[in-house]
This record gives sequence, C-alpha cells and structure tokens, in this order.
Amino acid sequence: MVPIEDEANDFEMKEAPTKKERFSTYNTYSDDGRKRYFYFIKEKLMTPSRAAKAANVQYETARKWKTAYEKNPEEGIPLKKTNRVNKPVSKLNEEHKTFIQNFFDENKTAVIQDAVESLTKNFEGLEIKKSRVAEFMKEDCNLTIKVVTCHPKRRNCSDTLEKRAQFVKEWTEKGMLFMQNCVFIDESGFDINMRRSRGWSTRGTQAVIETPSARAVSHTIIGAIT
Repeated sequence: MVPIEDEANDFEMKEAPTKKERFSTYNTYSDDGRKRYFYFIKEKLMTPSRAAKAANVQYETARKWKTAYEKNPEEGIPLKKTNRVNKPVSKLNEEHKTFIQNFFDENKTAVIQDAVESLTKNFEGLEIKKSRVAEFMKEDCNLTIKVVTCHPKRRNCSDTLEKRAQFVKEWTEKGMLFMQNCVFIDESGFDINMRRSRGWSTRGTQAVIETPSARAVSHTIIGAIT
C-alpha cells in the first residue's frame, strides 16, 4: 500500500471588513425657517408641499408644524422649544389686541409709533417699547404691512352699485357679444390724495383706504383695445 500523505490545505487569510457605523442625521430648522414656511402658506397661498419646497423644509416636518398650528392657532407659529429663554409676562393682553386691530382698521396707513402713542394715551400707566408693539402686532394681532389700495368713497355706495347693475342689464338685453364686437375703453388719471404707499391690515386681506376722489380734474389719458 502506498501511504497517503496528508496535504495541508493552504488558506489565504483576510481581515474581516470593519463594520461601518451608521449615524442618523436630523435636519434642524431655525425659527426663521418655520416662519418662512408659514409665510408661503398664508401670504403666497401655496400648497403645503410647494411651501415646504420653497422654504427648503422636509415635507413631513412641515406637515407636523401645520398640524400643531391648526390644533392651537392662538399660540401662533410653533417655534423651537429647546434652548429657549422664557419670555417675561407680556404687558399686552386681549383688550390691547382688540384696541390695536380697531386702530389699524380705522388708520391703515398709520405707523407703529402711532400705535404706541395711542396705546399709552388710552391705557393709563402702560409703558411699552415700539419693538414689543411691533412683535405683538405681527404675532398676536395677525397684522401684516402691504401696499395700500385706494378706493374712492363713491365706489361702493348704494347709488353707484345700482347704476352698475342697471348698465349691465341694459347692455345684456341688447345682445352685445363682448368677445366679438366690443371695444373696451379705460382711462388713467392722477391721484390727488397723496398718502403712504403701505399700510397695515389683517393677514390675507388688502389694505384698502377710502379717498374723497381717486382722480383729479386734470389731464386724462384714454386708451382702447379691440
């Protein structure tokens, strides 16, 4: 018998690959980022998904903010709760809120300093800074500043509305085809009531003020399109 020699099997030893540690990363958003998202939602009337994209925020995160806001809108935009300094008790309350809202309803082109002076004049012993009133106006009173729209006082009076309705009725009965045989004429006058170009109003509404007359009796440019 021929002896069978055991042949040693050679193996190439390799080090096991180092297991990679996975680190979970979380996006952190500042209060400005949250406010930006709600600005796109309320002011620009964007859909939640478009607003999140415009504000560079993850949609699911933004959806949680929106849900929290809708559950308790009185608390305003849900801001970060970590590392926040407790604010002192506000000197302004619901009575001041109603006063400010009524003040700007009647004086849309007033400035913040006007509101401060009116508050301190009507509420005895109240001492408040302009910056605090500005913050209160935006966060609690839901006021924003925007371009003012001027309407003449007679624009929406009952007499004017009746004349408009009568005019439409008469021309409708004549069978006028607005898209085929009409020429539209408009005019451009000059505003004689010089006012501030911006004013305060509730978020999502126009800042409209009434003027005695929107046009001066002056040069008028008339244009027509067919």
